[in-house]
Amino acid sequence: GLPQIRSNPQAPLPAPAASRTKLDRRAQEPLPRQHEVSADEPAQEEPSQLVQLFLGQGLDIVLDAEQILDQWQSDPQETQSLDTLRTELGRLTEGAVDAGLYDVASLSSALKEVYDNVAETDQPVPDEVFFQTVHDGHEELLNTMDQVAAGLATEANDSVLARLEALNQEPVGETSTPDAAD
Repeated sequence: GLPQIRSNPQAPLPAPAASRTKLDRRAQEPLPRQHEVSADEPAQEEPSQLVQLFLGQGLDIVLDAEQILDQWQSDPQETQSLDTLRTELGRLTEGAVDAGLYDVASLSSALKEVYDNVAETDQPVPDEVFFQTVHDGHEELLNTMDQVAAGLATEANDSVLARLEALNQEPVGETSTPDAAD
């Protein structure tokens, strides 16, 4: 040990035979690959870089869309907010498809279709039921994004998707009351 430092610094240190055997054996083992996990370490799956990139940009888009929707609701005659919603949701849908997040993609696509329908047809000003339905869609989109961020499995909310689809089937000013179950 310590007294040997001055007299013979390059000499190996004395070690118990069991420790030396264990070290020798470890030195001969190949290094584990990054994706391999030893038995004593918990398995963790890291989200892909594409999903992480999508989440960073996608959450910003979803939060911005909520604010833009509120602006449009306060003045439904103004179409700049509607056009911005359509553009943002189009970007979100494309990013979700690229990242393999199909539940996010289907929901953002359904919202975009509703806004496209309003913009491309000469329909009356959207009513309160219309705005409540699309707000519910945006809320579900945010919840789905939160699930993705938490690494949880996502599942399409068929009820919300059906209500959004119903908006495309009816003239905007004549929507029925939202489902009480939702």
